Amino acid sequence: MQDQYGVVVDHNNFVRQAQYWAEVEYDREENKPKKFIGDLLPILLNRVFQVEPDKLLKVVGVFNNALTDRDLLFYFSDSSLEQKIKDLAWDGSIKSTDKDYLLVVDTNIAGGKTNHVIEQMIEHQAEIQSDGSIIDTVTVRRAHRGNALDLWEGVANVSYLRFYVPAGSKLISVSGFTDIPSFRYQLPDEGAVPDEDLLAIENGSIIDERSNTRITKEFGKAVFGNWISVDPGEVKQVQIQYKLPFKLEVGGLLSKTDTYSLLVQKQPGLVNSYFVSNVVIPAGYEVLWSYPDLRLVDNRLQYITDLNSDKYFGILLK
Repeated sequence: MQDQYGVVVDHNNFVRQAQYWAEVEYDREENKPKKFIGDLLPILLNRVFQVEPDKLLKVVGVFNNALTDRDLLFYFSDSSLEQKIKDLAWDGSIKSTDKDYLLVVDTNIAGGKTNHVIEQMIEHQAEIQSDGSIIDTVTVRRAHRGNALDLWEGVANVSYLRFYVPAGSKLISVSGFTDIPSFRYQLPDEGAVPDEDLLAIENGSIIDERSNTRITKEFGKAVFGNWISVDPGEVKQVQIQYKLPFKLEVGGLLSKTDTYSLLVQKQPGLVNSYFVSNVVIPAGYEVLWSYPDLRLVDNRLQYITDLNSDKYFGILLK
């Protein structure tokens, strides 16, 4: 595909060309570094609408996968259209559940164009206590696979990492995060008007004095946020531990069973991310059923998956 910039763009060089024209060759008088993307999009759409009939099903499949995997999201100002998009789960919203929930969100701040060379492993453990309370431990391991000599890949990936968990969860411990020096923070321009949505979040925020972890309430979830910086060739991991706001009730007079489930949502657009969860079962509990069918090894059930879309598992305990 050749555009007005005189370059041929395909799936092999799109990222590099987009970086070059957005960071180096953009028109500084117009100050529109993303103009390359805007100029390329109509050409791409034109190709899509002119696709040959025998390839149409394949194109539809690509779009379907992009929507299912949360790589393509829609937003409409028309409330009726937006509701239909929400019903199809194509809007990227945070989902509600009365059981366990996890969404890890990485926001690259001054980290160059490095996200596509970051490999991420999320390890989740739910340890059920003898009284039915549950303590979750989430470990995020990030590996920077970028070329240290490359113009865009050869810089540190500096990210603000947020953990969306069930509302009412209580933070227990935090480790591994990066202490960002105060001079790295940029003050807002004089006369800047605060965003109402952000202001509502910030006004209710709490800073954990031990770790500088920011604790907020957003979209019906408790959110723990902190910084991680990873240099090219480096692997770092961070960990948080928290107590869930609910207990399992398996020993009552009326009910001898209860369920534990986890909905883990994928951050839209995220690639190279993997997920493993272990549910630690205490003595005296019996696993009656699980979805999908999970094996009990010693005293734990393990769920492993590529985090290429939202995932869910559940178990029935006695």
